[in-house]
Amino acid sequence: MLNPQFGSGVLTAIPNAGNLAANPTPMQFGLLQEVQIEIKGDTKELYDNLQIPAAIARGKIKVTGKGKMASLDPMFFSQLYFGLPTTAGVLRPVYNELRTAAASITTNNAAATADLGVIATGGTGFSVGTQLTNSGTAAPSSGQYKFTAWTGTSPGAWQAEHTYALNATILDPAGHTQKVTTAGTSGAALPTFNDSLSTTTDGTVVWTDQGLSGTAGTYTFNAADVTAGLTVALNYVWDDVDHGVTLAIPAQLEGYAPQFTVVLYNNFKGQLFGIQLNACVLGGCSIPTKQEDFWVADFDFSCGRDASNNLGSIFADQI
Repeated sequence: MLNPQFGSGVLTAIPNAGNLAANPTPMQFGLLQEVQIEIKGDTKELYDNLQIPAAIARGKIKVTGKGKMASLDPMFFSQLYFGLPTTAGVLRPVYNELRTAAASITTNNAAATADLGVIATGGTGFSVGTQLTNSGTAAPSSGQYKFTAWTGTSPGAWQAEHTYALNATILDPAGHTQKVTTAGTSGAALPTFNDSLSTTTDGTVVWTDQGLSGTAGTYTFNAADVTAGLTVALNYVWDDVDHGVTLAIPAQLEGYAPQFTVVLYNNFKGQLFGIQLNACVLGGCSIPTKQEDFWVADFDFSCGRDASNNLGSIFADQI
């Protein structure tokens, strides 16, 4: 039977046992580059006084898989690696926000929660690219800055096509609290909220801006550096509750892991070939970077027998 195959195929994992995340969901290994399934057994040879063994037997069999994919998704790690839930929102990094130093600067994204560093971009006596020093809680000396995090609390993220009751509140992307003044159902896409104490129509809901939640994130600079015309690039993260998801990863006891069924298949010129492995556990998954190239992650998994003592199956079209 001739059944040649071409390409990386399709690889899907179906969580089915072990420590499962909420709502176990089949996950496709996105932008799959390559996969290799290896079935390897230990063989033992029995010899007498001749060079060729008189008998050969196979003992233990080890089944493993490894591959590369170019799609990085927190849901993959949630469902297949850590077995933990995701939550709405992300801490979104801001890279090199260009500003002129002042006694106090409010970050463009008011809900700044953590400092990632300040770099000098100009000013008398400052070399471009110099990393300034965080003064902590003290007033900044020359060459230093002080960061004060946003102090607001999030009433919750906006939801698409959600029924909102009168007086319900959410936090918009600018860190402002928005309050429902006309109850209804939100639209399919995040609206551009009015952050000037006015209203925003969102589907049949009307929101009214209540102002900034808490105190905005700020950077404070030394007066002498301000006089010297210091310009800077700010780097920080802000609490974006309206986009993305976050997977928090607490330490678990050894042995904690989801188990899943793997299905690898391909169709070439109308001919199917596939393999299903019923009880697999991920061992490793990298998050690589590379200059002038895509991030391509390596992953590997090991396979055992399921509760019915089955490894899985191999299936194909016959010509």
